[in-house]
Amino acid sequence: MKYANGLATQKQIIEVCKRLFYEKGIEGTTYTDICAAADVHPGTLTHHFSEKANIASEIYLKASLALDMEITELFAEEDRAQQLLIAVYVHLLAMYQDAAYARFYIEYMALDIHYGIYMKHLPDIMRDISCKEGEEDSASQERMTFRAVAYRGMQAALIYYINARHDTIPVELAFGYWGKFFLLIQEIQGDAAQERIDRVLKQSRGLEIKIDGLNVHIRFPNKGKKKS
Repeated sequence: MKYANGLATQKQIIEVCKRLFYEKGIEGTTYTDICAAADVHPGTLTHHFSEKANIASEIYLKASLALDMEITELFAEEDRAQQLLIAVYVHLLAMYQDAAYARFYIEYMALDIHYGIYMKHLPDIMRDISCKEGEEDSASQERMTFRAVAYRGMQAALIYYINARHDTIPVELAFGYWGKFFLLIQEIQGDAAQERIDRVLKQSRGLEIKIDGLNVHIRFPNKGKKKS
């Protein structure tokens, strides 16, 4: 029962922080704010989460996984590399449309790098960037890990750079920059990379994006979960 209560408290804290981090930002949200909104004692909060960055990490991972599941279902006919590239584009669209959403991801990526939290979640990051299967030997695993770490650093820099210039850089152009870096990590370059980027832009015409706080949902209106 105690274990179950602990999980319930963690879930409550995360749900409260999803709202607070969206409304006030990670930096703008204090531990006092969290304790008041979640109705927990400061000692209870620090017992479950020693840093706000740890809470933000849980929120980021769950939101990323939920979006990935929607993309995988909606674009089931595409290979993994293309599905991941679509996720990059959807994420950028959300950043351009919602300043609070963009602020969270800028602050989270900075904390993720600063505290080295990404090291605890390398398997999740590798899932987010890997389109290859069967890389199980030690050399392949080391190469994949290196790519995951490099991509995390790239994400942090690109998100900050693009957000600071989103008024002058069209989202399609920003996606072209980001997409080529992402595909380079996938060892896809040149004409093959440009073809995939162009295909995402074509595939996404008419795609409806709904931003629900720090979660993004996608669909093609009047087509349910299937793409014609």
